[in-house]
Amino acid sequence: KTQEDTEDVLVVVPGDTLWVKYKDPATEKEITGRITLLSEGGMELLDSKMTLECEKIRLGETFYLRVTDSDRDTTPERDTVVVKATSRCGDKIDLKLTETMGRSGIFTGKIEPKFLGDKIDGKLPTPNKIDSNLSAFFGDDIKFVYIDPMGVNSAVPVEHIRQGRINLGSDA
Repeated sequence: KTQEDTEDVLVVVPGDTLWVKYKDPATEKEITGRITLLSEGGMELLDSKMTLECEKIRLGETFYLRVTDSDRDTTPERDTVVVKATSRCGDKIDLKLTETMGRSGIFTGKIEPKFLGDKIDGKLPTPNKIDSNLSAFFGDDIKFVYIDPMGVNSAVPVEHIRQGRINLGSDA
């Protein structure tokens, strides 16, 4: 291609804002507007090969997460997004997912929930909320929440929620 072939091409990426100015030939009135290119985010819980959905694991295994959200790709470098994970026993952690490569808009990460422990004197242990582990019991549900700040069909941030589960009878 020559310079002339590409002169009228404007390269944009999701998240970019375009300012448009148009002169209506019938009225000679100038109209201006703004367009922001958005994408609808999504989140998946997957197997270790990142190919099949996998919402149940055993303690000692890993949840693999993938968020796809092109408008969160804000730089040519590998960007990050945050997914909040909460176990039914009350432990919480923020997971940082990293873009697979610059400009992909696909973010991946993983977490291996840790066994909280057995009852002591008939009482369940409480999670350590300041460590970097997500504690869980056998049979616990794990809630994963990704907040898409710029949904396509929403003026407010959109929550994407996925539910994982720790199988009963697993080996820790």
